[in-house]
Amino acid sequence: VIKGNTNLILKNPKKQLAERVEVINYYADTLEYLVDDLLDLSKIAAGQMQLTKYQGDVIHHLNYLVESLSSYASDNKVRLSFHADIKEWTIDFSPQALQQILGNLISNALKFTPEHGQVKVIAQQYKNQLLIQVKDTGDGIEKADLPNVFDSMFQVNQSVVKPIKGTGLGLVIVRQLVELLDGTIKVESQIK
Repeated sequence: VIKGNTNLILKNPKKQLAERVEVINYYADTLEYLVDDLLDLSKIAAGQMQLTKYQGDVIHHLNYLVESLSSYASDNKVRLSFHADIKEWTIDFSPQALQQILGNLISNALKFTPEHGQVKVIAQQYKNQLLIQVKDTGDGIEKADLPNVFDSMFQVNQSVVKPIKGTGLGLVIVRQLVELLDGTIKVESQIK
């Protein structure tokens, strides 16, 4: 796609430049996400992923992460909100891992949430552990697909997915990062 658009620009730069540069940028970004995801997966598989933990207010950080994605949600005409059962909680956590985990979960929720829908991120202190839930008002996932959601390259019915770029590796990375942090992850869904 990139080469084809580049060739069109070379053939007629005045007519094709503005339109084709946007397409090239879109696919260059897609390739960059794919390469980053593949590098992360190979680091995790090789046991080389370094997650630096810092002590800080995890609730404040989660709120910041959700807020940073609010314009992305707004562009998709979806309300994104954050709720926590406590105002602050100082613990050791990895900001890098939290950003990847939450970013991938929210991005995925946005893909399956219709316009004027809602994605909620809920943080709770549960038995001295952090419990994060990402809930959306999408159509749900078939029961047969639930066990495969965190598998490599698994994708549900593409007819209901908005055209949002992705690599098919985001939820695999989420699962592996959560496991690297000695956590667990699960998915629950009901078809509407």
